[in-house]
Amino acid sequence: VFLDEVGELAEPLQAKLLRVLQEREVLSVGASTPRKVAVRVISASNRNLAAEVEKGRFRADLFFRLRGLQFLIPPLRERREDIPPLVLGFVERAALEYGKAIRGVSRKALDLLLRHEWPGNVRELEAEVRRAVLLCQDGGILRSEDLGDLTSAPLPDAGERDRRLGTPGGEAHPSRVGLCPDPPAAIPTVGLRERLAHTERQAIDE
Repeated sequence: VFLDEVGELAEPLQAKLLRVLQEREVLSVGASTPRKVAVRVISASNRNLAAEVEKGRFRADLFFRLRGLQFLIPPLRERREDIPPLVLGFVERAALEYGKAIRGVSRKALDLLLRHEWPGNVRELEAEVRRAVLLCQDGGILRSEDLGDLTSAPLPDAGERDRRLGTPGGEAHPSRVGLCPDPPAAIPTVGLRERLAHTERQAIDE
C-alpha cells in the first residue's frame, strides 16, 4: 500500500492509520468485525516529518511506526540530469494518449525545460509537457513556442548540457521520441486572410 503525502493526514486519520499499522487489521465500512491484513506500507511526504513531530503537527508514535528504510529524493531542480529522459517519456505517453505523432523535442525547448526551477517537481514537469503536446502540431516536433512562460535558471555549459541531452558527450536516452534540431522558421506563402485565420487559431490555442 502506497500512502502518498502522508504528512497531510488530519490528526483523527493519523490515529486510525496508527491502529491499522499496529494491529494489522481494518474494519470495513458496514462490517461488524475487523479483519486481518498483510500488507507492506510505503509512505511518502514532501514535508520533513521529524520537524512536523517537533511542531506537534504529526504524531510521534505514527512517525516511528512508519520510519523504516528511508530514501531522500532531492527536488527536480537539484537533479536536472533526470529532466531529459522524463521529458521524452512524458512526450511519448501524452502523444499516445492524444493520438498525435510527435517526432521529437527541439533542443531549444529542452534547454528551456532544463533551466526552469520546477517548484512543483515532476508533477509540474509532466503537466507542462502534456500541455505542450496538446499545442504541438500533429506530425511536428515539440518546440519552445509550445511551452508556457517558464522562469529560467542559468543555462548549463555546453559540456554539461550535452551530458544531460545524451549527445555524443553523454549517454543516449532509451526512448522512441528523440531530440531534434530546431526547425527553420516557415516562410509565409499564403494570403492575408489565411494568415489572419492562422494567427487567430494560434491565439485560441494559447
